[in-house]
Amino acid sequence: MVVLGTPLPGLPVDLAKEVPTVELPLPDIEDLETVAEDVADGLNVAFKPDTALFDAARGLTVMEAKLAFGQAAVELGRLDRTAVRQVVREKERVIKQSGVLEYYEPDAGMTDVGGLENLKTWLDRRGHAFGPGAKEFELDSPKGVMLLGVQGCGKSLAGR
Repeated sequence: MVVLGTPLPGLPVDLAKEVPTVELPLPDIEDLETVAEDVADGLNVAFKPDTALFDAARGLTVMEAKLAFGQAAVELGRLDRTAVRQVVREKERVIKQSGVLEYYEPDAGMTDVGGLENLKTWLDRRGHAFGPGAKEFELDSPKGVMLLGVQGCGKSLAGR
């Protein structure tokens, strides 16, 4: 048996039809909590589980999350809600390194967006589905929104 691992998706064309591939999912909240607990134990720092901390690490691989939690724990001497900013900073670094996405600090509010009233109404209503209470009511998180329009109509500002 030969196992090939690659940090980038896809295989060389010569191997693509001959090799079965396994896509591994990103860690979920429970996995991230386990990673954070392991990091805190390994660094001997206080650990207080917090949903905001794990949400900040969503989308990171296990190794990226370990690095983010580790840096936060070393900087702060603990791993709790106060580490969210450090984890987001590490996530921003990972996103920038990918060269595919851009990261923007959310510095604008919906009041800064002119028009797009239907979008604002939808976001206002559906925004509660992202909160911790949504899982208690078994609501699915929104998967995303596609914004399409002419230049300068507020799509990017609304996204930020």
